[in-house]
Amino acid sequence: MSRSVITNGTPSSTNQDAVLGGALWKTLGAVKSGQAQPVSDETWFLRLGVTAANVVLADLKGFVAPGT
Repeated sequence: MSRSVITNGTPSSTNQDAVLGGALWKTLGAVKSGQAQPVSDETWFLRLGVTAANVVLADLKGFVAPGT
């Protein structure tokens, strides 16, 4: 499964490394505080319906309350 922070596709096809290494990215509050998390393109960006919505909710729960 491809993983991405803000773009769809593989890191090499989306310039993800350039974005993540850029000056602007480093100024974002969530990035500075270590709270930016990679997410699955398939569930977060492709809108795959109720099943994907449940996976998004599970991801959020894991980010907010890990281990529960």
